[in-house]
This record gives sequence, C-alpha cells and structure tokens, in this order.
Amino acid sequence: MLISILTYRTFRKFVTENTAFVIAVFYYNIIPKNSTVPDFSNMLLWFSTLVFLSFLEFSLNRGTSARRPAFFLIAAGVSTSLLVLSYPTCIFVVLPGCIGIWLLSAAGNRLKNLLIYLGTCGVCGLGWLAYFLCHMSFRQFLDGLSEMLTDGSHDVGLLGKLKDNLSCLGVSSCC
Repeated sequence: MLISILTYRTFRKFVTENTAFVIAVFYYNIIPKNSTVPDFSNMLLWFSTLVFLSFLEFSLNRGTSARRPAFFLIAAGVSTSLLVLSYPTCIFVVLPGCIGIWLLSAAGNRLKNLLIYLGTCGVCGLGWLAYFLCHMSFRQFLDGLSEMLTDGSHDVGLLGKLKDNLSCLGVSSCC
C-alpha cells in the first residue's frame, strides 16, 4: 500500500492526478494478493519499484537544490541493496543505474552523484555482510553462497522452461 502511495505521489508530478491515481491503483491491483508476506518474489517487486521510483524522482529533481537529488540517490542505493539482497542476480541493476545517473547528471555533478549512489550501495552491502558474519562463521557464509549458486532450481534452461510452460497449455506434443 505504501509503495502505491509513493507511486501516486511520484507520478502526479508530471501527469494528471486522475492518471496518477489510476497508475497507483493498477500497481496495487497487480501485486500478488498475499503481498504482505515478504517472500523473494514480493521483495523483488517491492524493491524494483522503489529503485524505479527513486531514479524517477532523481530525474525530476536534478535541477533543484543539491540535497533533494542526493536524497533520491541514497534511496535508490538502499533500494538497490535490498533488491540485490532479495535476488543476488539483480546486481546487474547497478550498471544501468550508474549509466542513468551519469546521463541525467550535470557535467559537474556526475562523479559526486555516482559516488553517492555507489557509496550507499557499498555501505549497505558491507552492513548486510557484517550482519551475516555476526550470526555465522565465514565458512558457513561461503557454504551458503555455494549452496545458492548450485541450487537445483537454476538447472532448467530457457528451452526447458518454455517446454514446461507450453505443456501447461496443452501444446507439449509439438515440442
């Protein structure tokens, strides 16, 4: 619900209030019905939306006072860190984020803005790592990483997933 409200507040800055309301209601209605449960797919949706909204706010506020764009870059960094924490392969979001910051920033602020975003991601990442290492040994942490990377749910390739999805539709005989 809070992300829907943030969506409304962000979009009403450049579309009509009715359109912003429709976008926010649409977002609220497409999220899973058990969206209050913080499972990985819900966290992926929440934090992806927060990253998008933070970058959108940054692009809308880049010409204002120096503190407002920095706030949205910090919010984007925290949201990106939470996104990567929920789905580690989302680390690839950082590169397009950096490219967007570079392109949207004034020439004199590019490096500063990049450092704010990347610094926030780094501080959060080190914080998460410290939290995990306070609750487990470094060896357990490495074993957990190894377990994640060799998880059986990633063994099926794209064609296998496509075949599985088509079989649900009753067209498996053609594959």
